[in-house]
Amino acid sequence: MVDWRRLAKVAGGVVGVVVGVVALLLGVALLRALILEDFDYQEKDIDPGARDELPESYLKGLPAVMARALAIPTVSFSPGNYDVDELLRFHEFLRESFPNVFNSSIIEVEVVNKLSLLLTVKGAQDDFMPYLLMGHMDVVPVDKEKWTHDPWGGLIMPDPSTGESYIWGRGAIDNKVAVIGIMSALEYLARTGFQPERTFYVAFGHDEEVRGKDGAGHMGRLLQERGVKLDFILDEGLPVMKDMIQGMDRPVAAIGVTEKGWLSMDLEVEGPAGHSSMPPLVSAVTRLSRALVALADNPHPSVFGSGPESDMLAYLAPKASWPHKLVFANLWLFKPILEMVLSSKRETNALMRTTTCATIVRAGVKITNLDGTEAHPVSPYGPEVAPWRLLSASIHHHFPEAITVPGLLVGNTDTKHYLKLTSRVYRFNPVSLRTSEISMYHGHNEKISVSSFTTAVSFYHHLILAADIQVAPLKSSPGHKAGEL
Repeated sequence: MVDWRRLAKVAGGVVGVVVGVVALLLGVALLRALILEDFDYQEKDIDPGARDELPESYLKGLPAVMARALAIPTVSFSPGNYDVDELLRFHEFLRESFPNVFNSSIIEVEVVNKLSLLLTVKGAQDDFMPYLLMGHMDVVPVDKEKWTHDPWGGLIMPDPSTGESYIWGRGAIDNKVAVIGIMSALEYLARTGFQPERTFYVAFGHDEEVRGKDGAGHMGRLLQERGVKLDFILDEGLPVMKDMIQGMDRPVAAIGVTEKGWLSMDLEVEGPAGHSSMPPLVSAVTRLSRALVALADNPHPSVFGSGPESDMLAYLAPKASWPHKLVFANLWLFKPILEMVLSSKRETNALMRTTTCATIVRAGVKITNLDGTEAHPVSPYGPEVAPWRLLSASIHHHFPEAITVPGLLVGNTDTKHYLKLTSRVYRFNPVSLRTSEISMYHGHNEKISVSSFTTAVSFYHHLILAADIQVAPLKSSPGHKAGEL
């Protein structure tokens, strides 16, 4: 006969133990969140001095230069297929707009593989490692019918709701903001007779949007053949996001320390030929459709924690609001819940797993092309790493409210062609955007506010000056890697 009283007593004991364990875990998590060390790695002590700020009289003329740059349709269509005439016209535009750069005795400008530009800014000292700033001159095609204003019009127009002026055009944020931003900073420095202490390079590719083999590929090999070793590389990447993550009231400046790989492949199905009036029981199209649905219904597993994304949240935890602070500070406990939340949005889902997507479906055509690239190594980051401190300082100078964190770039750049030159590759776009504006990348109505553009110019100017200031490492460690916090 069942002793219900004894069974109830045992069950009550088990429940009590479970409740006690849960209470203990939550208590530990709450304590960790309350006493959390403030991992704010923005360097605030690098001051380039009197040259630091660009005069307003110089900045006010630059938006018109940017507008003219966007009016030149330097479109890349496919690997090896780009508008050569427009790229050459863009070269001429750069020479006319930035004469002091092209005529400086310390700046060597090389045209590489006929269309890319490699600048060498010679430093006064030879015993400092050089660095590389990157951008690309080409842009993706546009569908003019879906734009509110002409993407090649070179227009500067006020926003009807806020009155803030915007520069419209393809390439406004991807990536002529870097090209014109860097060149504008260099032009002012060359005009004022500045020479850096250490040499640095500037590389502008002409086919980044279509893999970069003809541009960055050639420039990377050229630098390697010359025996160049770089301290660090800064290329385009993640912008400063105003509403990137729930629980964060402050902007987030994520420096991409790696980027995902990609694989392009074809699914090909063969079936019996015949008239549609007497189709096979299961047609080739039906089989292919089932395969595509199966891909969509069976996503790759989460690898959250194996890259910088967990450290990103750890860096954000001290500044997060409750209850997000509790979650971010205790990934060991809340990881399953966080993975479920991150999986619900496409922007964050791509941070934690390999994603799949059918992009083109054709009938009656056999295609066998296959291409791809591996994920990039994770660059060192944290306060022990001098380039990280340098970038954090420049970000803090121009985006003082932003929190600098390591990030993962889900898209691809042409930095892969320079990976043999340094292990410290960083990806950042000094432009402030909201999540809703990310669709402008390769989308419609691409534009940049005048204030954001001039801030980008000032960022590159500050970075070039601050790169000459030697900051002793806080520790001998090479920096954090994922999961070390």
